[in-house]
Amino acid sequence: MNPCDLNRAGQLVRLIKRASTPDAQAAPGSWNDWVPGALDNHGSLPVDYEMMGFLLRPIKIGEAVHLWRISRNEVKAEGLFVSTPVQEVRGRESVITSNSIYEVKMARKG
Repeated sequence: MNPCDLNRAGQLVRLIKRASTPDAQAAPGSWNDWVPGALDNHGSLPVDYEMMGFLLRPIKIGEAVHLWRISRNEVKAEGLFVSTPVQEVRGRESVITSNSIYEVKMARKG
């Protein structure tokens, strides 16, 4: 697998929420209750929520991940995703925000 370049805007990535952080400000939502795109969802994204899109800026500690999403759980869904602030970057494949632990992979269109 090719690693992602988290320092390059325009990188096409697959961002997958793998867990909540131990001290998350918001618990993960339940797949039974989560409505993709709804503004009144409670909690943070459910675990194993997956997005594909383009990084709008490099991923940096203290800043949110900004992603122009083109799909959500393999269904076309364009829109802006903004995470809680990044607390830690582990290598090129793990990003930890205030609420979530994400796996980041290089993505391929189609």
